[in-house]
Amino acid sequence: MAPVRLSEDERRASRAAQSRAYNTRTREERNAKKRIRMAHLRALDSMRSPEELAVRLAARRAADGKYRSRNRRNLALKARFARADAAEVRAEEAAQARLKRERQEILDDIEARRRERMAWQQVRDVLAEPDEPECVVVASVSPQVVHNTE
Repeated sequence: MAPVRLSEDERRASRAAQSRAYNTRTREERNAKKRIRMAHLRALDSMRSPEELAVRLAARRAADGKYRSRNRRNLALKARFARADAAEVRAEEAAQARLKRERQEILDDIEARRRERMAWQQVRDVLAEPDEPECVVVASVSPQVVHNTE
C-alpha cells in the first residue's frame, strides 16, 4: 500500500505538534536538571556551618543591594531620558502648532486682502457705471435714438 500524502495544512499541523512535543520534552529535561542542581545545593548548604551560611547570606544580600542600587540608578537615568524625550516632543509639537498658526494667519490675511480688493473693485464698477444711458442721435432720413450699449 502506498503512503498517504498529507496536505500542506496537515503537514504544517504535524510539524507544529512535533515542535510542541520537542519543546515540552526539552523544558522538562531543563527543569529536571534544575531540580537536581538545587537539591545538590541544598545538600551542600545543609553540610555547611552556620557561620559559613551567615557569610554567604550576607554576601548575597550585599550583591542584591548592589544590584538594586544599580537598577535604581538605571531606572533614574531611564526616567530622566524619558522626560527629556517628552520635553523634546512637546517642544516640537509647540513649534509645529506655532508654524501652523502663523501659516493660517498668513492665509487669512491673504483672503482678507482678496475680499477687500473685490469690494473696492465693486465700488469702482458702481462708480464707473453711468447714471443715465448715453443717447446718440443717428442722422438719417428718420432720426432714431440709439442707446450706447458699450
